[in-house]
Amino acid sequence: MALIIKGSLFILCLFCGLFVVYSFASLSGFKPSSNLDPLPHPFRSIYEIVQEHPLIRMFFSSLERDLILSYGSSVKGKMATAVYAVTIPLLSVIFVMLVFIFVDVWYYALAMCFYGVTIPYLAFANSIQAKAANVREAVIPSYEAVERYVSNNIQVIEATQNVEAGSVGAVRQIYSNFNNDYWTDKEKAYSNFCEVVGDRYAVSFMRALYTYDSTGESPCELIRNICEIGGRDYLNKRRTATGYKNSKILSGGLCGIILLMGYMAKINSTQAVAPGGSLTYVALIISLTGLLLSLIYERRN
Repeated sequence: MALIIKGSLFILCLFCGLFVVYSFASLSGFKPSSNLDPLPHPFRSIYEIVQEHPLIRMFFSSLERDLILSYGSSVKGKMATAVYAVTIPLLSVIFVMLVFIFVDVWYYALAMCFYGVTIPYLAFANSIQAKAANVREAVIPSYEAVERYVSNNIQVIEATQNVEAGSVGAVRQIYSNFNNDYWTDKEKAYSNFCEVVGDRYAVSFMRALYTYDSTGESPCELIRNICEIGGRDYLNKRRTATGYKNSKILSGGLCGIILLMGYMAKINSTQAVAPGGSLTYVALIISLTGLLLSLIYERRN
């Protein structure tokens, strides 16, 4: 009977916590805003105090960048940021206390391993999808801007070349102008060019122009292909960065929760050698290994 009661309490605490976190995660469907405001004052003060702890700082190092850059000045945006930055760790601590009080150490260790993995996943699943969609949409406007720029150059070059040669020549002329300006005034060259294609496409665009071989493509088709190359390149980089952030949050958050779990489990010396004790060390080794691998992955990318 006691085991049934403990198991019921364990399941109740687990799913209540997961339900709350999942509800908060649904807030991440808001579109990012260009107005990047910091956290509202009361939450910012709490956040700065909590962040002083090294384990919590490790857990929130990616959260801080991702959240503040993802939400603007809207009330819902600030509420979502505050919820992620303050409420989730508090829920984790409350959950730890409840399970520690009502459940044996072995169940407690299993619960925290599962809960530590689930929090970051639920919190960022919708956010990642929304950002990927926004990045894909951002590729479209650059087509028209670059096509207009190329068309203006073609009108000048067509005076001495035929239409087909003028199309290819105009594209090469864009690169030639950029290359000449680059050696005289790099800042001006990048500024002028990025006004056309955008900062995040400039590098890929230049690489495509430099390696382009004349195939008789029309200017619009050529520019669209180049922009798609730039868009794919940016999407791949964004996915890489997002994957790294999530692996860091996952391993760092799990590490912090497991360390807290081990510390509390050892308060009662009679339970120090319980199955949960050895499981704690295994989970800690796994989480530290994940954190190390994510850091190595960042250095190589």
